[in-house]
Amino acid sequence: PHRLARVLQTPAALVAVHPREREPYLSALNRNLKVGGFLLVKVTETIGARLPGPPYSVSEGTLRELFPSYLERLFHIATVPPTQQRFIDGGVTEFRHAVALFQKRSI
Repeated sequence: PHRLARVLQTPAALVAVHPREREPYLSALNRNLKVGGFLLVKVTETIGARLPGPPYSVSEGTLRELFPSYLERLFHIATVPPTQQRFIDGGVTEFRHAVALFQKRSI
């Protein structure tokens, strides 16, 4: 039998998944996490421009929408200016990095 995880982490994975392709990824996470288990997610929001990605911008609001049935704790890590020329040329003014800890509620 398949064992469910108590803790899963997605270090920057959401910014690598195209928004139209997130549902299967999120469904897999949900299926593999025990009720009461924790999911650690890191996201980056791109400020100043919307580039085609990846990375795909994920705001704190979007993050909450993606995990509506989970309890959350959101931690803002840092706001930093872009350093790569492709982001500067694309109009990005800053990146907002955040980490969220979600707890899966009962189904």
